[in-house]
Amino acid sequence: MQIFTNNPELSLVVSNLTKFFFCLFILAFIYIVLQNKVNTSSRLAFKKLVMIVILCLTADMLSYVFDTINTPFARVMNHASMFLAILLTVAIGYSWNVLFDLLFHIKRSRRASISNHLLWLTPTIVMFILLVINLFTGCLYHIDDENVYHRGSLYLVSFAMQYVSFVHAILRAINIKKHLANAPLRREKTRRTVIVFGSIVLLFGAMQALGQGKIALHCLGLTAGVVIMFVRFLDDQITQDHLTNLNNRYALDMFLADRLKGYTPVKGSSQLYFILMDADCFKTINDRLGHAEGDNALRCVANALREVSLKRPKKVFVARFGGDEFAAVLEGRDERAVEDFCAELSMTLEKHTEELEYELTLSYGHSVYEGPGMDVAEWINKADASLYDT
Repeated sequence: MQIFTNNPELSLVVSNLTKFFFCLFILAFIYIVLQNKVNTSSRLAFKKLVMIVILCLTADMLSYVFDTINTPFARVMNHASMFLAILLTVAIGYSWNVLFDLLFHIKRSRRASISNHLLWLTPTIVMFILLVINLFTGCLYHIDDENVYHRGSLYLVSFAMQYVSFVHAILRAINIKKHLANAPLRREKTRRTVIVFGSIVLLFGAMQALGQGKIALHCLGLTAGVVIMFVRFLDDQITQDHLTNLNNRYALDMFLADRLKGYTPVKGSSQLYFILMDADCFKTINDRLGHAEGDNALRCVANALREVSLKRPKKVFVARFGGDEFAAVLEGRDERAVEDFCAELSMTLEKHTEELEYELTLSYGHSVYEGPGMDVAEWINKADASLYDT
């Protein structure tokens, strides 16, 4: 203890290294857990993001280790680690924007996709060029003859380049809200997570900049953001049906519990209808064409259901109920709203399946919520009975 008291610089180094090891341990744990999960495209992209963060923090940690050690090898390592730490921070912003498209299922033409990737890569390319120039000019940072790091005259340019992609992702998340009016609840939660992730990284980065870079805060910001995103993935695993990407039964139950809390229908105003849908001849499709085609049939139903529900912002909640059954909670003034919804869904499904070698149709059943005296199980059972009466 006396050693640290008499040497505050050593105490600061030890404190910073403790932060790095703590963050790297958490990130390594997350990466290992992700290895054992189903690898959807978004989860694969997130794993790559975690790996880049691990490399970035490792490089950043090494810059703290070799700083002030006055040997030729330490000087080279100080330069190399600082170079990589800055460059990889910018690359994290690029990876975050790639992940954004996958999280929100944003589809573009091949040309548009290439253009966007080049746009997101631009800060990384520019930063690489600036870092190479910096080796000769020291405009961003320089390391003196004693192997001590100092900020350059254009340090703020470096800071801006490192964090511009995070600002871009935050703005994209804010702007996409208007397109999520009727998306699954988890999409709105994901949108908020993107904003929180970017904001935390910016906040801790700004704090490190104001602290002259002596206290390692950047690593805490990146790690906190990754942990928040990881928790979001775990939550998705609980509430998302991975075959169809619709809400699952658990998400439906949570929605009903929240929606019906304190709700009492009023005569003459909007009513709540529970609609149960069953894929006709699904067993025949499975037996004749195999389970892979059966899965494809369920995805076709889900895509049609998603397309129709998106036209009714905040009026319908859709989910896979189980097996070949799907459910929707629809708000409408009368049963005509249910009829219109089902008719449009049937036409949309027909359009989605016109190239299939079999006909895919749905049977429908529904019931209206009668008020607090009616429990959810009774409401669903009435819709189920209506389904088999048709």
